[in-house]
Amino acid sequence: MRGVLGPLVDGVARELPRELPSNVEAEQGLLGTLLCDNAAYERVCDFLRPEHFSYHVHGCIYAAIEALIQRGEPANPITLRAKFQHERALKAVGGIKYLASLALSAVTLLNGFHYARAIVEAARRRELVLASEELVERALTGGAGSDELIAQQRSALLRIGDIGHRPTDVGRLSPIALQSKPVPPRPWVCQQWVPDGHVTGIYGSGGVGKSLLGMQLATACSIGAPWVGLEVDRRRTLYYACEDTQDELHRRQSDINQHYGIDFADLKHLLWLPRFGDDNVLMNFVGGVPRLTRAFAHLEQEARAFGAKLVIVDTLADVFGGNESDRANRDNSSKRVSGGLPARSAGPSSLWRIPQKQARRRALAKADRPAGRRRFGRACI
Repeated sequence: MRGVLGPLVDGVARELPRELPSNVEAEQGLLGTLLCDNAAYERVCDFLRPEHFSYHVHGCIYAAIEALIQRGEPANPITLRAKFQHERALKAVGGIKYLASLALSAVTLLNGFHYARAIVEAARRRELVLASEELVERALTGGAGSDELIAQQRSALLRIGDIGHRPTDVGRLSPIALQSKPVPPRPWVCQQWVPDGHVTGIYGSGGVGKSLLGMQLATACSIGAPWVGLEVDRRRTLYYACEDTQDELHRRQSDINQHYGIDFADLKHLLWLPRFGDDNVLMNFVGGVPRLTRAFAHLEQEARAFGAKLVIVDTLADVFGGNESDRANRDNSSKRVSGGLPARSAGPSSLWRIPQKQARRRALAKADRPAGRRRFGRACI
């Protein structure tokens, strides 16, 4: 019968500078599980990091276990003995005997994942407390403007929100591992035109009907009807309208409804955000550092509340706050704005169009086309 591990000794229990959220029982339980069953590491390694532990000694133990497992070596109190022979933090809680106690205290090997999620939850709460305290201190001292403080807090919340999520910019994959595996189908909003889960743009000069085309797509997706003769995937759709007034949207939608033979009452899966005349920049760059704006927070909140799986933004010129000639600015906007929207597992997709200045330059460059011909530029994926 396995024993029950007692609380940490007073010296280590006071390791945190003050009372901050922590879950020492979950930390001890997870480490004990990993020492008894190294296979449990595969269930937590995607989202748990050593820095998520509230106590430094536990983070060190987890990092050591991780290093051994990744080298293909067993991780247990015996194999960890050499590394922690002279570790002061471990000595403070009983030295090598503490590692053995962790393993012996593992009552069940089935709760490793839940222990890890509890550790991550405590880590997020600690970061929230620290970020909030920093905001209060800076707001009281008056050393920074309110806009800067709000931008800083928004960035801090986004960073905290990423704690416990699998990073997308690391990891390795050998193509050999894909041998004999079926090729996954590519999901589409509209076959061969609008891929699901990616930013898509409609290019064209001013006045050719890109906004109308976007409204038609929004309607088609919301009712599950063809769009310009192409089949679409039915889904809840949000239309972020920066250029047109509510009255203009009303008039256009009336014509679209007539085309599809529907009434306004049939559009329960479609939501408009009329933003004509508002500050609609979703990301700006303060000193070259990308910052999501209040407009983005509003769009994200509305998309989440509505359950949108497709977000159509009209136009890019209204929401892009960076330098059009700076590729890093453009990439940051498309990736961070789309990545920050809800429903990460399935999208949403975003339909953007390029700034009018670029569209006019492209139109002038193609002035040799026959008069009267109006067509859309290429779809950029």
